[in-house]
Amino acid sequence: MHRRFLAIYLNKLIQSGFVNRLKLFGCAAVDADSGPLTGRAAQRHRIALLSLLSTTRRASRSRDSLITLLWPDANAERGRRLLSDSIYRINRALGDDIVSGNTEEIRINRSLLSSDVADFEMAIESRDWQRAVELYAGPFLEGFFLPGSPEFERWLESERAHYAHSVARAVEALAVAARDECRVTEAVDWWQRLSLLGPDDSRVTMELMRAFERAGNRAAALRHAQLHMAHLHETLGFGPDRGVQELADAIAARREAPPCAHAALPATTTRRQSNNSYFIDGVSDELKNLLTHVLGLRLVKVLPQQFNQ
Repeated sequence: MHRRFLAIYLNKLIQSGFVNRLKLFGCAAVDADSGPLTGRAAQRHRIALLSLLSTTRRASRSRDSLITLLWPDANAERGRRLLSDSIYRINRALGDDIVSGNTEEIRINRSLLSSDVADFEMAIESRDWQRAVELYAGPFLEGFFLPGSPEFERWLESERAHYAHSVARAVEALAVAARDECRVTEAVDWWQRLSLLGPDDSRVTMELMRAFERAGNRAAALRHAQLHMAHLHETLGFGPDRGVQELADAIAARREAPPCAHAALPATTTRRQSNNSYFIDGVSDELKNLLTHVLGLRLVKVLPQQFNQ
């Protein structure tokens, strides 16, 4: 909960122009009161240091781990000197105590330096999917590299994959909501975004095909099926996906898309005291998963008391 209040507080400060801003999605940049950060404080190792400290998943990092990641060839004395100089350059450019710590641990002061990454993580945690998607301007540290630092490169690839997975989760949540509420145009847009994030995913391709059909664009649905199968063949050497091909054949054979319909399932079991309560729960969950794939069908929750009326 305190992370949510921190996010609200930081957003107000940002709007007032009092907080420096670290941007790590897409091309890395630091926005200060005087404008974009340039010069020695914006050198690669300083940006890398800020990126290592920016995540909210850990409060701080040890000096030794930072030196290993950023200057693997330096001995202990030189590594600590390089780290101290980087901290000094950053604090001189952005303000005292942006980066601080003790003899062992280093941390970033989030009340003085906000970041899109920290805001994104809090949006994902609070399931604010729209906010998370808005913050994700591109892959984490897109195009960034640190020569001679293999451990940092491994960390960077891991973080890119983590954030890509998180934003895909947010986009799919928005796509499913649009699909289930029969907002056909929005559903197409969201499934298209998810398809771009994961072009190898045949499940997402089929969802996009269904969305195109619901929106009255069967030609786009069939074209996307062909593009997806060609992509699988050219990049992975796979043959046509059976599910995609069968759905394409079904769409081609239909004259029009089925209209949105509704299926009502109980939000929970109607009789908790029943010996079959767990069995009923399982049936409800399984039916829900199956029905979400029925074209034009919208699921709605019905509370138990509504069945008893």
